[in-house]
Amino acid sequence: MEHWFEYRFPLNLLVDLGNFSLILLIANFFIQKYKVPAKLKFILLLSCATPFLFNGLMIDWYVFPDQTKYLRHASSCRDFSCLSKNPTILTSGIIYAFSPLVSLETLKSIAFANRLFLILLILFLYLKKIDNLFLIILIFLPGLVLYSSISIRDTLVIIFSILSFYYFFEKKYPIFLITIIFLFLLKFQTGIYIFVLSLIYYLFFNVKNKIFFKFITLMIMTFFLIYFVSSITELLNTKRAGFFHEEFADTSNF
Repeated sequence: MEHWFEYRFPLNLLVDLGNFSLILLIANFFIQKYKVPAKLKFILLLSCATPFLFNGLMIDWYVFPDQTKYLRHASSCRDFSCLSKNPTILTSGIIYAFSPLVSLETLKSIAFANRLFLILLILFLYLKKIDNLFLIILIFLPGLVLYSSISIRDTLVIIFSILSFYYFFEKKYPIFLITIIFLFLLKFQTGIYIFVLSLIYYLFFNVKNKIFFKFITLMIMTFFLIYFVSSITELLNTKRAGFFHEEFADTSNF
């Protein structure tokens, strides 16, 4: 093995080609089924290969060391012996474990699942006739292309965030709550942010002719914000310190 997880060349390449071929077939099946235009079909199928480009070739895998963590836990969940009790890691591990992948043996494995999930989201939004500019952003946004081409959970967070907003504005609140629950499990702070943001929007734009109610709600929210500002600041600084430590392996100068 090159390190504690991945096989040596060419075995790792053969495993990656197996995963790539499978997601290519699945993506092509749905593209053909829903009669996607030729240009969009070409772009989506070509994008299945981005893990080869961005995970190991242009960018070394250790730039995103969390990849090994998610791979290890996903692999253990596939063997029905999940290692973690952390909801974030456990939830993402289960999703990736039962995703349509040939194997979870290389650092690109989950990246191929991320690409497939993102392509399926784009197809879903295309069928729902979402604005084409938004679809173009999803396809070509550099940060999203990168993060959906590596083996971390951020693509799942982005997908469930987009779906939660979609179902909220479509007023399909039960499905909206389901997506929010997944966000809580995948990334708690993102789930809280989107839920609160959606609640504020609902109270101020969907509740009509209740000025006094809206005013009281605003006052209560302001009170809670002021009351918990120290806790919020401490939480943010803890997250910042974590990013600092991840980058420099030392927080003495933080």
